[in-house]
Amino acid sequence: NLIYNNLIYDNQGGIQVYSQSSTTQIYNNTIFRNRDEGIVLQYYAAPPVVRNNIVYGNGVNIADHGGGGTPAMDHNLMSDPAFVNPNSADFTLRSGSAARDAGTVIPVVSNDFFHVLRPWGSAPDIGAHEYRSTTSGSTAPANLRANCSTGC
Repeated sequence: NLIYNNLIYDNQGGIQVYSQSSTTQIYNNTIFRNRDEGIVLQYYAAPPVVRNNIVYGNGVNIADHGGGGTPAMDHNLMSDPAFVNPNSADFTLRSGSAARDAGTVIPVVSNDFFHVLRPWGSAPDIGAHEYRSTTSGSTAPANLRANCSTGC
């Protein structure tokens, strides 16, 4: 189970690892302003890895209710990440964000949400977005529709 580069915001809850799951890896997600838990771990068969995530402004940011072993949780930001404009769904990072260059390299997550390469020679940013000095077209698409008349 590999969960990475997701924007999860304004929902009832965020990511739930539950009921005998194993080898779950949760990397470089931005989980913001969900009513219940941002990340909840419960009854897992093997401990998940939770790394390089922004988990902020949720009812509870990260909750571990136990399972088989102790989860590896590091390089997660649970304080204000200084988003550009979260009220307009722009979760890119401001230049002074604490998430900048604060992550650890994860080889399987070589690109960010916008397919921007993450750095290999230095620390990547925490969250779904790698900082860029210019941010054009950085919000989620509006009114996106798929035509499934021929099957999806």
